[in-house]
Amino acid sequence: MKVEDFLKGLEVDKDGYVEFGEVSRGILKEQCQHGSKFITGVSGYPMLADGLRTLNPDPGNYHAIKIHHDDVEEFVKRVAAYEREGYPDAMRWIE
Repeated sequence: MKVEDFLKGLEVDKDGYVEFGEVSRGILKEQCQHGSKFITGVSGYPMLADGLRTLNPDPGNYHAIKIHHDDVEEFVKRVAAYEREGYPDAMRWIE
């Protein structure tokens, strides 16, 4: 599924944010606590959401994390680029 198609089905709040858990499970195919490592930088992972609009980037409360709807595609591209460096087949879910 293309990222843009997935985004059409997400609930967007009045400020343009979506629940990060939906993005993590639906696009990254990871549980929220695992996908959030790229937002929080926990355990030495890169903070791939730098410069993007996120809310509540607290590693202790990953279910509260939100990302702006318009920044999801860029975030996914960054994760894909990072993963490709060490795991070329890991991002086959990205179209």
